[in-house]
Amino acid sequence: MKFRIGVIILFIFVAFPSVAQDFEIVPLGQMSPGTRMTFGVDPDDMGRAVGRVMTCDGKAVEGAVAVIYDGLHFYGAKSKKDGAYDVGANFGVHVIEVVAPGYRKYRGEADIPKGRETNLDIVLEPFFDGIADVKPQNNRVTCKGNTLTMSVNAKHPVYEGKSMLDVLRDVPMLTVVDGKFVVANNEELEFFLNGKPFRAPFAAALKFFGSIDAAKVKSVRIMTMGGGNTTWVSISYSE
Repeated sequence: MKFRIGVIILFIFVAFPSVAQDFEIVPLGQMSPGTRMTFGVDPDDMGRAVGRVMTCDGKAVEGAVAVIYDGLHFYGAKSKKDGAYDVGANFGVHVIEVVAPGYRKYRGEADIPKGRETNLDIVLEPFFDGIADVKPQNNRVTCKGNTLTMSVNAKHPVYEGKSMLDVLRDVPMLTVVDGKFVVANNEELEFFLNGKPFRAPFAAALKFFGSIDAAKVKSVRIMTMGGGNTTWVSISYSE
């Protein structure tokens, strides 16, 4: 079933007991501001991915964000000073991405055991020498139910002289594959720029994103309803 902008949707999942976590989601686009969705996550179905984020020469990467996507929900955590991270997620084999400005995005699979943890160390490849010496004031990523929000630190040294397109490359679960944007394995996307629909062919979108100074980008928000349904990508920036 496709979910179209402009249609008010309300889902309430009540299958889980009161101990489950509940997330309230405010949809993007032209929906009513009062529209909300709640999703239940049963703690008994949770496991953990733990490990360290490092460079290829063994240096810890502080402030990197690890995000797991289980087909509907996003789960995320930031690495500590020693590179350690700990993400709780629904059990199963899921996509994991680890991002930090100045490093190439890591993408792989995390096999999350039910009620236990799995160890997964991540190696990030730097874009240039010396990035490990940059103070780790990275982007802030919040995962809440089926919504992922990245608040952009546009003053990060790696964004100097760069564009919005470079910032988008650091958004977890957003990639460019075979001449199209893909979010959380979904190609059914709708972009919004400062709350307004943005519809353009891929090449034109790339050119536009490449024309906006990275310093103007404030945040990027993703909301997904799962594979086959429209995923919304909302970008906030100074015009």
